[in-house]
Amino acid sequence: MNEKDKRQRVQNVRKLAVMAMLVAVSVVLVYLVHFPIIPAVAFLEYDPADIPILIGAFAYGPAAGILTPMFMTVPVDVVDALLLPAILPFNLIKAGVNSILTFLVYKTISRHIIHGEEWKKAEEEPEAEPLTAEPSSES
Repeated sequence: MNEKDKRQRVQNVRKLAVMAMLVAVSVVLVYLVHFPIIPAVAFLEYDPADIPILIGAFAYGPAAGILTPMFMTVPVDVVDALLLPAILPFNLIKAGVNSILTFLVYKTISRHIIHGEEWKKAEEEPEAEPLTAEPSSES
C-alpha cells in the first residue's frame, strides 16, 4: 500500500470517527435537552440536536447531515391546521437559535475536526520570583 492510500485510509477513519461522535452528541442532546417554545403546541419541542448534525454537514458536506423531519403521534389534520400559526414560527425560531449556536461552536472546533489541529493544553505559568526590595542608592 502506497503512502497516498495510507493517508486516505487515515482520513476516512478520522472522518468516520468524528461523524460517529457528532451523532452520539446529537442523540444525547435529544434526550437531555428539549422544551416547548410555544406552550400552546407542546408537541413542538426545541432540542439542540441539529447543531452537531449541522457541524457535520459543514465539515463533510450535505450528505453527512441529511435530516428528515417527522411529526410523531400527531394526526396530519392537526399538523395542517397548525402549519402557519405554530409550526412555521417554531421552525423559524429553532432555525435561528440553531444557526447562531452552530456558528459559535463550529468556529471554535472546525480547525480541529477538519484540519486535525491538536488541542493545546493550558500551559502552566512559571512561578513568580519573590520580590526583593533593592537597597536605595542614596549618596
